[in-house]
Amino acid sequence: MKKRFFIAAASFLVGSTLLFNSCIGSFALTNRVLDWNKELGNKFVNEVVFLAFHIIPVYEITILGDIIILNLIEFWTGSNPIGMNEGDIQQKNFTENGVEYQMTATKNQMTVTVLSGSEEGQSFTINYNESSEMLTLNTGNDIINLAEINAVEGTATVFNANGTQTVYTQESLSAMAAN
Repeated sequence: MKKRFFIAAASFLVGSTLLFNSCIGSFALTNRVLDWNKELGNKFVNEVVFLAFHIIPVYEITILGDIIILNLIEFWTGSNPIGMNEGDIQQKNFTENGVEYQMTATKNQMTVTVLSGSEEGQSFTINYNESSEMLTLNTGNDIINLAEINAVEGTATVFNANGTQTVYTQESLSAMAAN
């Protein structure tokens, strides 16, 4: 029962990004890549790297990660874990269907704790690993993959609660945006 709650809650958080399309967010991951590019050298080097990162497609993948995962976290907590510094903490309480929750965001991590109701005291943590570009859910008993960004292949994979995977490519996102 607890495992299904955590999987359903995490799937809701990741999947609801398609429902909360009005949450623009700060695009912290994409801006970090852009800032890194700006520090490389003169404007000619920056332009070559900028164009290369569109061809590879690094920028498209970082935008996808921001849209699907990080901006949703920012929407609910008020800050983007990627944009946070070490030691920064942001907390927000909210009530859904009569149950009170607390969301706590730190750099690359968000913890949701149930404060009332039959699941009181339960919590789960969503972690973003910068080196593997993997978003995982830690229930205390299990670590479940939620999403993975593959900059080399130009894809983002969302791992669904029913065991299936949805792979988003630059082309599939463009097609969804056109509809």
